[in-house]
Amino acid sequence: MITVFDFIYNIIILLGFICFLWLAWMFYDTYKRLGYDENGNQVVWKRKYWKDHKKELKALTERIVQERLGKERT
Repeated sequence: MITVFDFIYNIIILLGFICFLWLAWMFYDTYKRLGYDENGNQVVWKRKYWKDHKKELKALTERIVQERLGKERT
């Protein structure tokens, strides 16, 4: 027979799982928006800015990474 305590325990477990999924999504979202600005500093792009300029920011990040790789090789 399910008691009130079992029900509360299951709710707490469910809330913990939902919090874990939310935290994992936040880490993924931050990782997805990592990039470099014009000065070569690593930044996390704001969501609105990222949506509007996604291709430009990816190209800029790729260019900065290639420049840094070139400096390390020489």
